[in-house]
Amino acid sequence: MEHEDRSSSSSGYSSSSQWIENGKHPTLVGWSDKFFFLFFEKKRMQNEDTTTTLEERKIILHFTSMKSVLVYDPQDCYDLYTKFKLLNRSIGSLPNFITQNIFHSLPMSIPIEFAKWASLHSTHISIHNSSQHASEWNSFLQYPNNSKQEQIRYAVFTDLYQKGYYISSGDRFGVDFIIYHDDPLLYHACGMVYICNTEYQNRKIDSKLLCSLGRLATTVNKTFQLAYWNDTTQSVQYVSWKFYQPFHKTILN
Repeated sequence: MEHEDRSSSSSGYSSSSQWIENGKHPTLVGWSDKFFFLFFEKKRMQNEDTTTTLEERKIILHFTSMKSVLVYDPQDCYDLYTKFKLLNRSIGSLPNFITQNIFHSLPMSIPIEFAKWASLHSTHISIHNSSQHASEWNSFLQYPNNSKQEQIRYAVFTDLYQKGYYISSGDRFGVDFIIYHDDPLLYHACGMVYICNTEYQNRKIDSKLLCSLGRLATTVNKTFQLAYWNDTTQSVQYVSWKFYQPFHKTILN
């Protein structure tokens, strides 16, 4: 997949960012709150010991519902980003600015797919049941076997994650996932992933959908990926879709 380096971008996220610190709830105001971990880099430069190794502690995830798994500790958010390549999304409000919803703070919300993967494959992450309904926790324990749709989405997520991609929600682009080839601080997203199984939300792939998402991906300089769970091979398969413009430069000139 193609990826674009923005380490030398003229936008300059470092110079345009500001820090708002409210006790133990720091927030990066500026480019995106998913780069919450910059707080710890700043603290390190000030020679302040704010971190411990994963061997000395566990990352705690709080399960509240099938749509909400939260992280309250900023150190855990940092470790999830740097050690597990997980992009978090802050959803809490700032104590001193509760009437706005542009800038956010703790807690951070993480995908249910990662929470399940961590419960099965990581000894450094602990999941606490904070749900008020026993049925929700039972659904999580059974996930992704509650439905075929869950199985397909979980399979695609884990396949992309195990390939080493940073994964974010694709809601902004009308797809399921946005993937980053490397650290999102340095690179733009390289791909838009759309699950095309008919068992997944009764989806049907037609020419209009391919054209619209393909054109969108080309416009935002990303590769459009169709992801498909193959029951025969028991694996996820992908088809890349990108418009070819052989005469583009000639026409412009």
